Amino acid sequence: WTRPLQSIVDNFGIPSYSETNPTPFMILTFPLIYGLMFGDIGEGLLFLAFGFFLLYVKRRKIKVFEIGQIFVNGAELVIMLGIGATIFGFVFGDFFGFDPPIPGYHAIFSPTAGAFDKIPNTTNLILYMEFVLFFGVAHYLSGLGISAYNKIRNHEYRHAFLGPISWIWFYSMFIYAAVLVVTSGFKFSVLLANPLVPV
Repeated sequence: WTRPLQSIVDNFGIPSYSETNPTPFMILTFPLIYGLMFGDIGEGLLFLAFGFFLLYVKRRKIKVFEIGQIFVNGAELVIMLGIGATIFGFVFGDFFGFDPPIPGYHAIFSPTAGAFDKIPNTTNLILYMEFVLFFGVAHYLSGLGISAYNKIRNHEYRHAFLGPISWIWFYSMFIYAAVLVVTSGFKFSVLLANPLVPV
């Protein structure tokens, strides 16, 4: 089930024996990020059906045309994406862009709730954007963390400090500064008063 994800990782470089393979992390993050972007029950179910069809073709070793073989090889990945889209489709309450035809069902959290009213209420949309931004930053920092761990494990301490560790520090300070400015009502003077921010 991890082979399609491993192929994606290998396109960026094959991890050596002494490096941490990021593929196990992608089993969770890949469908999660896809679900956050394209959460829809209908689309997710179509992906699941298509994925299981591809898996059937793969297990039966049915010959297909060359381009089709690319999809067959990634059958498990299509299923993962379908699961992610379906789960977040239930969370967001989307079924091909409309409310799900399920009696008594209500979205757990709809990012666009109230955004298209005569008097727009964008509270949910802003919360969703903040969460996605936070998740994206956390995902990026975790990648830098794995890179730093690999370099330290290989005794490349200088490269670890001048590379990923420095970037982690830079991004962390930038995020901290941004949070300070936003929570203070966009008063940039708070940066000068805070000793933790290197301004």
